[in-house]
Amino acid sequence: VPFTISSLEPQGFDCASAVPPVGVGSLSCDDSIDPTPNHIEWVDGGTPVSSLDLEFSAPIAGVNPGDAPVEVTKLTHTNVVIPQAFAYSIDILNIIRVTDEDGPVIVLTDPNTVNIDFTETLNSAPCPPPNPEASVCDDFFTFEAGDLAPVAFSSDGVDYLLIFGLVAGAGTTVIGDQVFTAENGTSELSVTAQIVAVAVPEPMSIALMGLGLLGMGFTTRSRKI
Repeated sequence: VPFTISSLEPQGFDCASAVPPVGVGSLSCDDSIDPTPNHIEWVDGGTPVSSLDLEFSAPIAGVNPGDAPVEVTKLTHTNVVIPQAFAYSIDILNIIRVTDEDGPVIVLTDPNTVNIDFTETLNSAPCPPPNPEASVCDDFFTFEAGDLAPVAFSSDGVDYLLIFGLVAGAGTTVIGDQVFTAENGTSELSVTAQIVAVAVPEPMSIALMGLGLLGMGFTTRSRKI
């Protein structure tokens, strides 16, 4: 069964969620025109300016369960040398929709909020480990692992999971829920989505599971006695 994966409005950075609050000399996030802008930048005391840009993919049709992950979001980090350390936290808002192309029928609408914490490191050696890009010194994002948790949905009586992932591009290294980017360069990170069918236990497995639970019940009763 082929599906279509779409990113719906609103999508972009949630300026109101920024910590510390956005403002001149720290984090710039202009929501005066667009309530969820796709560009933010930060600085400490003036120039130079580093920035982060979001790009959402157009609807992706013909996605079958078990296919390779497809890119739904790309983040581009323009990383320049800033003489002071800087840190912020901000939410990325997006709504993911999955449509069963046989119909078509919308089978999932998931309001997706992903929080990122960013650390602009001091640009002087020795750099704190792991510093995988070997720049002086790698900056890094930390994603909330739960924000990228799989999402369950059903279509035509079959259960599926929409699974998210992080894929490193040039100048980027992903270690767990942390993304390291090289100083004084442009780095890219992709957020991907993949649809997988949830396996249904065979009758024998269900029977064995039931016997196991029954045994646990007897064990519990004997302990209470």
